[in-house]
Amino acid sequence: MKKFIFGLMVLIISLNGNSQSIFFQRCGTDAANSANPNDNIGVEHNDALYYLASNYTIPQLQNVNTLYNAGIQYMNNTYGPNSAPNFSTNFTTSTINNYLSVLSPSAPPANSFFTNSAPISSIGKAFLSQLLNQIYNQSAANSGYPNIKSKIVTWENQISALSVTNTEKFALYAYGSTLRYSLLAWSTNNTFTSSINFNSQNKKLKWWQWLCVGLMDAGGAIAGATLGGGVGAVVGGAVMSGGTVAVFSTFEP
Repeated sequence: MKKFIFGLMVLIISLNGNSQSIFFQRCGTDAANSANPNDNIGVEHNDALYYLASNYTIPQLQNVNTLYNAGIQYMNNTYGPNSAPNFSTNFTTSTINNYLSVLSPSAPPANSFFTNSAPISSIGKAFLSQLLNQIYNQSAANSGYPNIKSKIVTWENQISALSVTNTEKFALYAYGSTLRYSLLAWSTNNTFTSSINFNSQNKKLKWWQWLCVGLMDAGGAIAGATLGGGVGAVVGGAVMSGGTVAVFSTFEP
């Protein structure tokens, strides 16, 4: 099956900073959805991924305690130690383990895992399931980034009409934004990925693993958003993304 050599984008943006992200300088609107009012979450999520890639090796991130502490350190250094107290208290190593434990070398987790794991209402879960069903029906032949992004954007553009709380809408927007930006960051189909590759370790992802990393990433974001708003979404997604790739690397020959 087609493999994707993954990379991470060089970003320099923070939630309360004024610098323009290198992502936008290089990619323009490649991953953007202007209809998502919280689209900055995906950009800053990739900044957090860059931090993990620059400062930790894959073997280090295979240790859940190291992975968790890396996320908390990034949160404290970037946004302040009190930026998301509910997140740092309730998003724990157990949260990470619950996700990573379902990973397999041969197939992604059942799409019901992602739906059931999302801390949202039954209406929100049913809506999320619509997107997951579309993604799970992809094949290697039609799983290119533009096609996947189009499906995500169409799904996101329906969030505003949902009969759920504004907090839940925020979490769903965070999910969509993180998924779009994560999949672009891990894809080799754009010319803007860096050569960092977790300290130049040439690991590869099968096409279904690429999709799975994005979904695990977005799952961490929606969980983080319900606990810590935008900061929780950024850190939760990045930690889950780095952890998923670290686990997948153990399956590679």
